Amino acid sequence: MRFIVSLFFWGTLVGSTVPAATAQTPTPNAKPYTVEIGQHLTLSSVVLGEDRQVYVRLPAGYSEEGNTSHYPVIYVLDGDNHFGHASLGADILEENARMPESIIVALPNNSGTRGRDLGRAPDNFRRFIGEELFTYIDANYRTSGNRTLFGHSLAGLFTLNTLADHSDMFDSYIAASPAINADVVVKLEKLLSNAPALSKSVFFTQASAVEEGQRRWDAVEKMAAMFKAKAPENFKWHYDYISDQIHMTTPVLTVYPGLSFTFSDYQAPNYASTKAFDEAGGRSALTEFFAKRAAKYGTEDGLPQASIRGLASLYSAEDMHEQAIELYKENVTKYPSRPRVYNSLGSGYDAAGHHDKALEAFETAVKLAEQQNAPAWAKNWFQRNLSRLKEKMAPK
Repeated sequence: MRFIVSLFFWGTLVGSTVPAATAQTPTPNAKPYTVEIGQHLTLSSVVLGEDRQVYVRLPAGYSEEGNTSHYPVIYVLDGDNHFGHASLGADILEENARMPESIIVALPNNSGTRGRDLGRAPDNFRRFIGEELFTYIDANYRTSGNRTLFGHSLAGLFTLNTLADHSDMFDSYIAASPAINADVVVKLEKLLSNAPALSKSVFFTQASAVEEGQRRWDAVEKMAAMFKAKAPENFKWHYDYISDQIHMTTPVLTVYPGLSFTFSDYQAPNYASTKAFDEAGGRSALTEFFAKRAAKYGTEDGLPQASIRGLASLYSAEDMHEQAIELYKENVTKYPSRPRVYNSLGSGYDAAGHHDKALEAFETAVKLAEQQNAPAWAKNWFQRNLSRLKEKMAPK
């Protein structure tokens, strides 16, 4: 069964300014359609002795023909509340290369089970996740083994207790307004003392003491101070105090930056100039970065198209056109069927004054975009570049 967002889209509505007395209700020019963001599964749990609902969101490229990639998995507690905004946040971050494409698995609560699973009998619920849910997800989806856990309030307590008592279950932990006490801080401090090489990521937030309650607020502050004093080198952590929100609104403002922080080592470095690029280690250091990223996240080894294009733009902006063109040509060699690499090559040739070669590259970009039925914005962009160059080359 597909999991469907409870929104309806009618197509484009065209409005105009009319006097209030004659205003009319707009009429949709298309039938409404629903937007699906994932799958709705039912698992029969032996550990819990009941059926459990599971929502699964797959990344955009998951089902592409020939794709054999494996993906990190983000597990979201209180899934009935957080599946939608967690999926939206991941969409935006993935589209902008701020995190790897990932699978999201959300766990709604059965009626009356939240306090039991997250508070009174968390070990049993943790067994369900580790023994049954992981097994099902890994057997039925292409997972990489990299796992993140998100929880809010009582589920935030469950998340941090999982780190303290079973740190090997997940690679990263995100907690919004966790309902912790001083005991959790003691356990986490012991964990760090006993595992000086621990390599984990933790991101947590909370609102004001008035909103959270003084005892919980103090415990979170104490945890942040303890991490600051005792976190080992490979232990990544970040604490955000969200002053203008309340306990129930912090999850939305936690998932997005939490995922961005969790996957900060995925995000390609940017450079302000070729000098900054050289000072950062140049091509060899950038190649090493992508090799490490590929080993951890299963992405392609070597420099991706966007990074090569970004470097070429740096050289072109500094009038180092031959270096820029060599990089643009490298992209064409590596991705010969992609219209954008020819469009970029055309821009490089144009900037260097090689207008005949630029014309050929722009024409190839337009042709490939038409053949591949590229999005309208891309086809229009490539065509504009071609038309602008033709106008420039026309006899005066």
